[in-house]
Amino acid sequence: MKIVLIRSKRRRKTVAARVNQGVLELRIPFWLPKYKAEQIAQKFLKKIKRRRVKKDSDSFLKKRTAVFNKKYFGGRLEDFSIGWSNRQKSAFGICDSGKREIRISFRVKKMPSWVVDYLVIHELAHLLVPAHNKKFWKLVKQYPGAKEARAFLRGVRYGELGKV
Repeated sequence: MKIVLIRSKRRRKTVAARVNQGVLELRIPFWLPKYKAEQIAQKFLKKIKRRRVKKDSDSFLKKRTAVFNKKYFGGRLEDFSIGWSNRQKSAFGICDSGKREIRISFRVKKMPSWVVDYLVIHELAHLLVPAHNKKFWKLVKQYPGAKEARAFLRGVRYGELGKV
């Protein structure tokens, strides 16, 4: 992203930033040294990138889901939605097979990607088999890291018990 420094004699202490047509405009005091302005610009760029990642998080899940649908379910899964949820305090993932909606808890974002992948596959399997029966587990166990991911999640659950 291109950065434009706009020096102002009226601005005394503060720095203001905005993105205008893909350009970061940084309004800075006239007296501020160039090296300091560049440091501030880098901090703003990091903030902007973090915000964009958050906005795109549902698209991240959708991309992973498309890969898993093809790889583990033969592309059979259609007409469903998936997204992050900040309303789930206890469940890691929920599938409403009637509404064809999958929600993954925001708490999972901090977990390793192979655990997130397992949860997505687990919930995708519920679109085909709502119950936790043999047919369901056969679908889920296609994922090579399923056993380890389940153990990881059990450990997280156990750790949460101590926080009560």
